[in-house]
Amino acid sequence: MKGAANHKHLLSSRRGTFLRRSPFLVSYWQGQQLFFENYLTRKKIAASIETAALLDFFSSWKREEAMFRRWPEYTAQSLRLAIRRLVQESFLQRSTRRSPTEDSRAKALRDWKAWNPAASFFHMQTKDSYSEEISAEEIRRVEAEKRASARADQELSTRPSHSLSTGKICR
Repeated sequence: MKGAANHKHLLSSRRGTFLRRSPFLVSYWQGQQLFFENYLTRKKIAASIETAALLDFFSSWKREEAMFRRWPEYTAQSLRLAIRRLVQESFLQRSTRRSPTEDSRAKALRDWKAWNPAASFFHMQTKDSYSEEISAEEIRRVEAEKRASARADQELSTRPSHSLSTGKICR
């Protein structure tokens, strides 16, 4: 009996669950393979046309059980498994509210909506593209070199120089 009560609880908690496709997805083909990439989380998956249809279905917040009516030919277990993976990989968002609040990174990217998805995708792909980490010691060395170079430039600009052709002082 306890198992049945637990199953009933799971069903009732899922009824209150809303799903939506992440607004930060791009898709593209590489050869014969379709890929989806979440440029906010920098996650990428190889996907099937069925996955594309599922993501399209959840283009706005919908209750999770709506997918069972949309795809009666699939088992509820297989649909839940697909949903669970897409949520874990950040391609679908899950919430108990139809319009949850966004985190600060999502809000920042939404502010670029006139340029999205291209600008956000490019920004997120290149923002941490250093080939290796720069040590604190290296930063201090470069800053010291810059200060020394600035001092040398300052000394040269205040020192009179001789003209090569006449030997006269030029200012």
